[in-house]
Amino acid sequence: MKESTKTETAGSARSLPGLTPEKLEKIRKWSIKAAAEMGEDHPTDGIILATTRHHFYELTKGPSGGADFDAFIAAYKGDFTANNTSRPMGAAAPTGHDVYVIYRADSLELSDWGVGDNAFDPGKIGPWMPLDLDH
Repeated sequence: MKESTKTETAGSARSLPGLTPEKLEKIRKWSIKAAAEMGEDHPTDGIILATTRHHFYELTKGPSGGADFDAFIAAYKGDFTANNTSRPMGAAAPTGHDVYVIYRADSLELSDWGVGDNAFDPGKIGPWMPLDLDH
């Protein structure tokens, strides 16, 4: 049984700029589905944060370059294996305990995602709120 590392919600926002209830529900459902596709039926510690793609990657030491835009980042914890990801022949599927997904804030188009062991402090990146992943 995995131990929760529940994100402390002190300092979290009650809402995020541009995040409508409809967008929030879509991201919530997509997060639950993505976690299940990676073998995790009960993801924990879900958050959603508002920032820009570049700012998120600057503060999490992610890749540089590419388009910058306002974004919502969904992140959650669990035991993940990304079997459906493309990779070189014979390479093991990416695994980890942390997932992040970057959506364009205006359209919710999926931009980037990652799985690994790369937890981050959302309070150091931008406004955030808990993402309820119970189903």
